[in-house]
Parts: sequence; structure tokens; C-alpha cells
Amino acid sequence: MLRYVLRRLVLLVPVLVGITALSFSILHLAPGDPVYVLLGQEYTEEAAAQLRRELGLDRPVLVQYVLWLGRAVRGELGRDLITGEKVSAQLAARLPTTLLLAVTSMAVALALGLPTGIASAWRRGGLVDHVSRVVAMVGVSVPVFWLGMLLIVLFSLKLQWLPPGGSLRDHGPVALVLPSVTLGLTFAALIARITRTALLDVLGLDYVRTARAKGLAEAAVLYRHALRNALIPIVTVLGLQVGNLLSGAVLTETIFSLPGLGRLIVDSVLRRDYPLLQGCVLVTSLTFVLVNLAVDVLYAYLDPRIVYA
Repeated sequence: MLRYVLRRLVLLVPVLVGITALSFSILHLAPGDPVYVLLGQEYTEEAAAQLRRELGLDRPVLVQYVLWLGRAVRGELGRDLITGEKVSAQLAARLPTTLLLAVTSMAVALALGLPTGIASAWRRGGLVDHVSRVVAMVGVSVPVFWLGMLLIVLFSLKLQWLPPGGSLRDHGPVALVLPSVTLGLTFAALIARITRTALLDVLGLDYVRTARAKGLAEAAVLYRHALRNALIPIVTVLGLQVGNLLSGAVLTETIFSLPGLGRLIVDSVLRRDYPLLQGCVLVTSLTFVLVNLAVDVLYAYLDPRIVYA
């Protein structure tokens, strides 16, 4: 297992290099120029040329990327082109909010999705099954931004129970309630569907029928024998959904004015802030890859038959 983990960690290097190189190229090829943003009404061709030289933007894209990569290896992600603040400082300030949003959203999704999927599979063909399948289909289909605005109108403007947005510093933990529910409901619908499908597949296997034939209680058959093996495809989906969770955080943080990494990504794209966006891409890519590595390790715990060389 240790050798497998170390090998996967080594493979992180080319993966991260490829992702950051691709994002760096796309951003530089996209229309727009941060020099226009920096100079504003004082823009002239001479001033723009001088500023590009100072920022190193007059060099070829490949040279700029190699220089950025060299600094990143040393832990230097550069400075925000607009504010001059260190990129690492901005990431350190915004990342905890996004991670907290991701954890609470996943908690909401698991708390709602797992029991719904289990009940749907256990009562297959019944009223609970039909209702949960319809609700899950609707939940998967509803866009995050629409659901977020609907919750703001209902709980903030109409009932005035929760703040419509803002930071944790201003409103405390209650600021995460609506964003977490918005993001969590979408993933709860997906988890419910995956749980139902995985559990139905396991419940039809021979060892489950044998457990029932031995007279075990239905609850024991479900939780002790069926559910553990059904968790393997569920965990797989959860690991793959981390990317969607992070991209969903971009929309959710924008809707609720939550100062997290998602908002920082949007701001860096709009301002063509290359160093800031590259730092965001590096952090999100590293998070995604590490979570999927943790999922692979979790497989061995859930199913002892899985052995990594």
C-alpha cells in the first residue's frame, strides 16, 4: 500500500504540470489584457509597453510559464497583478471558507442522499421508491444558481430567517447554511440515485440470499452484508464529484457573496490576473488529485480483496 501511495504521489507532478500549463495557455490566448485593467483611463501605448516589460508580459508565453513554474516549485506563486498582494496570502485567506463549504455541503448530501437511496432500494417498487426517484431526478436537473436564488428569496427575503450572503466574519457560521444546502441538495440527489442502484445490485447477489436463508434479520442483512459492498461505487462517485463540488462552489460563492476560492477564481478571470488564477488552479487541482488518492486507499478498507501492489 505504501509503495502504491508513493507512486501515485510521484505521478502528481506531471499531472499538475499538465493542468497548469493548459490553463496558463488558455488564459493567455483568451481575449483581454490585464494592462488595460491596471492603467484604466491613463492607458497609452508607451505606458502599456513599459508595464508589460515590468510585469514580464512581453515575453513568450512558454517563457512566462517556465518562470512561473520555477517559482512555484520554490513555493513562490507570485503577486496579484492588480493589488500587489502575495497570491499565497490570498489563497490562505480564502481556501478555508471553500473547504468548509465543501465539507458542510457533502455532509448535507450524505445525510439526505444515503438514507433516501437505502430506503428506495429496500422498498423497491413501493411508494417511497417512486417518490424518491422523482425527487432525485428533479434534484439532479435543477441548476445550482436557480436553486440558490430560490432559497434566498424564500428564507432571506420572505421569511428573513437567514442572511442572503456575506462572509463568516460578518454573520458567523449561519452564513454557510444557505450555500451548503444549495450545493448539498444537488449532490444529495445524485448520491440517492447511485446508492439505490449500487444497493440493488448487491441485494441480488448469492451471499445476500444465503444470509437471508440463514434467518438473519433484514436490518442485519442490509447494514452488515449489503451496504458495505454497495459503498464502493458510492465512494467512487464521491471522489469523482469533488471536481463538480469545487466548480459548484464557484457559482455558489458568487450567488451568496461568500469570499472563498470560487469568488477568487471568478475575479482573477475577469481581471486576467494570471498569477492569481494559476495559484487557484494549482490548489484546486492538487485538492482533486489528493482526494481521489484518498478514495483509492479507502477502497482497500471497504473491500479487503483489493490489494495494491
